[in-house]
Amino acid sequence: VFLFTLLTVGFITPVTSLLAALGWASLLHRGPMLAGPADDTMAILLWCLVIGASGEHFSVDAMVHRRLGWHSGRPRVRTRMAVGLLQVHAAVISLAALLAQLKGDVWWNGTAVWWIATRKPGRVVDITGLLLQSEYLCNVLTHGVIVWEAIVAVGIWFTLSQKMVARTGLVVWPIVGILTACPLWGLAMATLTIPLTQLVNDA
Repeated sequence: VFLFTLLTVGFITPVTSLLAALGWASLLHRGPMLAGPADDTMAILLWCLVIGASGEHFSVDAMVHRRLGWHSGRPRVRTRMAVGLLQVHAAVISLAALLAQLKGDVWWNGTAVWWIATRKPGRVVDITGLLLQSEYLCNVLTHGVIVWEAIVAVGIWFTLSQKMVARTGLVVWPIVGILTACPLWGLAMATLTIPLTQLVNDA
């Protein structure tokens, strides 16, 4: 917890980010059966913090550098690498989720959200009453999850659509997480797309 606190405030970020990534990987290795999609996404985020120039702006490190008069050049290579990895993982994770869901009949007939909503584990909001009132709403939500994952898997690659898809994902991914009973995964995916809301060329 102390290590992640240091990483959050951006103190000695190159060291704390590496230690946090290694520590998280160790936890996943020791208990892989306990890990979920949110944990795997968290691992991706941590390693991208190691590769990218994290701590260069809103951090304790940045404050110290400004006080000492240190002005580092813009680390475009590291930034491009980290953002590129986030882009690849966002597309791959979305595509993997899409393909896994399409193997189930409930995603084809539009009832997947209903069956997920009836399970208590992972459920944040009970929407069964709302779904009972409208079969069409259940179908729209179920197929909406599928369509969204397809949009991310494809749209995240094109310059014209990347920013729009990423910014929409800040709202849609948490909703998808709630609908699929994986709220932490939805938040992790929304966090993963934050750097993609601003093209590297525009930075």
